[in-house]
Amino acid sequence: MGRTPSARRGNGGQARCAGSARTRNTVQDGPAAKSAAARTQYARPALQTSYAAPTNEVERTLAGIWQEVLGIERIGIHDRYFDLGGHSLLATQILTQIRGIFRVDLSMRLFFGMATIKRTAKYIEDALWLRQGPSAGAGKIGQEEGEL
Repeated sequence: MGRTPSARRGNGGQARCAGSARTRNTVQDGPAAKSAAARTQYARPALQTSYAAPTNEVERTLAGIWQEVLGIERIGIHDRYFDLGGHSLLATQILTQIRGIFRVDLSMRLFFGMATIKRTAKYIEDALWLRQGPSAGAGKIGQEEGEL
C-alpha cells in the first residue's frame, strides 16, 4: 500500500493508454498535482507529416489549444486533426476556445474540412482581417514594408 502510483504500475512512471502505443507523462505530486489532468501529455505519435513549428501568434495559440485538448506534446501546424486522435467531442472543446479567444465562429464541418492548424489559422487570420476592414490592414502592411 505504501508504494507510489508509478511503482504500482511497474513501468517507471509512464502510464500506457489502453489500446494505444502512446505513453503519457504525468505529474505525481507537489503543487502541480492539482492540474495533473491539464499537464498530462502524450508523446507525439508517429505521423506521415514531419513536425513543423508554429510561425505566428495565431498558429502558436491554436497549437496550444490542440495540445491541451488532445493531450499531445508538440503538435505541428501540418498535423491532421484526425491523425492525432481528434473526434467531434474534442472538436467542440477546441471550437469553444477558438470562439472565446479570437471571437471567430467556426463550424465543426468547416473545422473538420481544414483539419490542420495552418489552415485553421489562415481562416482565423482572414476573419480577423475582414472584421478590421481592408483599410486597417493596409496601413500595417505598408509600415512593415517600410521597416525593411
